[in-house]
Amino acid sequence: MDRVGKLFLNLSPEPPRNKNPFIISVLLLILAILLFFCLDIFQIYKGINSYIRNNKSLENLRRELEKFSNENRELESRIIEIKKNYKKKVDTVNSMIEEKSLSWLLLLSIFEESLTDRTVLLSLTPSSREKTFSAEISSESLDELLKTINKLSKNKLVSEVSISSEREKEGLKIFLISMKLKG
Repeated sequence: MDRVGKLFLNLSPEPPRNKNPFIISVLLLILAILLFFCLDIFQIYKGINSYIRNNKSLENLRRELEKFSNENRELESRIIEIKKNYKKKVDTVNSMIEEKSLSWLLLLSIFEESLTDRTVLLSLTPSSREKTFSAEISSESLDELLKTINKLSKNKLVSEVSISSEREKEGLKIFLISMKLKG
């Protein structure tokens, strides 16, 4: 077998070039540009999601702020009403003290004389009616309380004494009594 080799002669003014490296570099450049745009689009997508989440959080915070503001207004109005109610009671007692028709010392001495050894005065508050007081008295038994009520009734400065309610706490009976002073 004869080997016959062929020889190609290119007599054109521009010799042929190897186009493979050029095509590969152009494709790599296009791929890099596409990758850059994909990353840029991904960053924009993340930014939009973050913006949406922040807006939702901001709306939730605004709703909570509005809710707490409304609750605060309600509490302020309730505090004002409570102050008005207690102001009436305090004004009633203060007016009695100014008129010299009530003395705290005299009132407490009435209780000191009336309470037995096994009864304790827990609280004393003025009622809405004039010269009427509510007292919480703790007692071990109903008999001890009745002795205290009888002593209060016999006092010349007390006109009415009545038991309003009864409850038990830690083995002691707590009675709410109402009493009206004379005069």
